[in-house]
Amino acid sequence: MIEQFTSDPNNTDYDRAVTYCTNILTNCPASVPHNALKCEYLLLSNQLKEAAKFSNDLMQNPEMRMVPLI
Repeated sequence: MIEQFTSDPNNTDYDRAVTYCTNILTNCPASVPHNALKCEYLLLSNQLKEAAKFSNDLMQNPEMRMVPLI
């Protein structure tokens, strides 16, 4: 589902994209691309407080801290 969303440049339902990423991360929390996408979509949907908390949580994770994309 997220692939369909990212392939359509006219799709602006970023809240739905956040939900997709959250669902994917429930099963695969170490997915770097989906963590980065979730952060991006939180920002695009103007959920700035949630984006700041989510990115801060990622930076606290020792495994994610070393990933350049994050």
